[in-house]
Amino acid sequence: MGTRADFYIGFGEKAEWIGSIAWDGMPFFKPDLSDDYKGGIKEDLLGATTESAYRLAVAACIDSELHHGTPPELGWPWPWDTSHSTDYTYSFDNGKVWLSIFGQSWHIPKFTRSTDDHEYDCACDCSNVDEGQLGPEVVHPNLSFIRNMPPVGDPRSGIVTVPTAGLFDDDGKLCTGRLDAIPNANSEYKTALNCAVALKI
Repeated sequence: MGTRADFYIGFGEKAEWIGSIAWDGMPFFKPDLSDDYKGGIKEDLLGATTESAYRLAVAACIDSELHHGTPPELGWPWPWDTSHSTDYTYSFDNGKVWLSIFGQSWHIPKFTRSTDDHEYDCACDCSNVDEGQLGPEVVHPNLSFIRNMPPVGDPRSGIVTVPTAGLFDDDGKLCTGRLDAIPNANSEYKTALNCAVALKI
């Protein structure tokens, strides 16, 4: 599955939804890795201090081939009604970009550099966010009335699909020894398939 993100202007039921992305919606801030890792929401969006700059950064994010975005004119792309079920939700209000994760409290994300070249740290769970950096109660508009879900297989759906020909034996069981036959499958996906086999999913 992709890491989805929704973008808004303002808070509450009357917030303006300005688009969503299906992939790499997590906040990313590590300048020394930015040339190597292209995913995630970057500093130009996270650090926007004007509505116009935020809108431009969101539009660029939605247009990016990395994120497979959905602008408002294409309709609400998710099977759920509000952003409470979206991985990451961003909103611009009062000169700052705010973050909510799966409906948790709005907060201004704090970033610290990690000593691990492959990791970054973000106060996503609000555990070390100053009280003054917390936003209002999380209320999202219900956008089911403009739902227009992309079909499975469309990159905008955020659903991973892979060819399965040759991966199953005559009894219909997944053969872990054949996972290398999956074109372009990364190690994380192969690990997930191995877990599925082990758990007999």
